[in-house]
Amino acid sequence: MTDSFIIHTNTPHCLNFMIYIQNIYLNQKGKKENFRFPYITKTLHFSTDFKTNFKELWLTLRK
Repeated sequence: MTDSFIIHTNTPHCLNFMIYIQNIYLNQKGKKENFRFPYITKTLHFSTDFKTNFKELWLTLRK
């Protein structure tokens, strides 16, 4: 048996989720008057290179 892992994604839902994650990140880095949906009061820990990782994942999921 070969090792394999396949994820089937529905692009619109997947991209919506990516925007959701992006907005959480931007809310933590931005000013209160510029908050985007969703507003979460808890602080989440993102990687130091979040922008690079997010961009790579976004490009992969767009295909």
